[in-house]
Amino acid sequence: VVEATGDRARVLDEGYQAEWAQHLGKLAAAGVDAIEVWDEPNYEGSWPTGAINGASYTGLLKKAHTAIKAANPKTLVISGGLVASEVFGGGCSQNGCDDVMFLSQMASAGAQSYMDCVGAHYTSGFSAPGSSGGASTYNYRSLYYAPMRDLYYQAFGGAKSVCFTEL
Repeated sequence: VVEATGDRARVLDEGYQAEWAQHLGKLAAAGVDAIEVWDEPNYEGSWPTGAINGASYTGLLKKAHTAIKAANPKTLVISGGLVASEVFGGGCSQNGCDDVMFLSQMASAGAQSYMDCVGAHYTSGFSAPGSSGGASTYNYRSLYYAPMRDLYYQAFGGAKSVCFTEL
């Protein structure tokens, strides 16, 4: 899997998006098996502050998907893995967006048509994959593999598999 991230400062520019998508098409044509389109677009470290939302990201995902599949229909398109964090309290701010909220925004914008699977980053967990913790607090999903996987899978009504690209 190639995790493809571009210039955070230019990502909202239509011309830059087209150029970047063409670059991803070249990677696909070279035989890359899978491309994760951007890294953590729900967080200001990877996406412009104040413009973080799943619909905006879906526009980029659509361009990337079109270029990748035109170059190599066999290359998997994985949506950008998200920051799984309770910091945003289930909502969004100018600095970032809760991962499940961001996925909901993506689903509303039709992202399921532009990816083969939902990208996931499970980097906060500390327990065995089968453990659910039984926690009732909001942040349990980022600490336990199964709840996170299930929430990401259900974000698109079970129509898309979940691809873990960071563990």
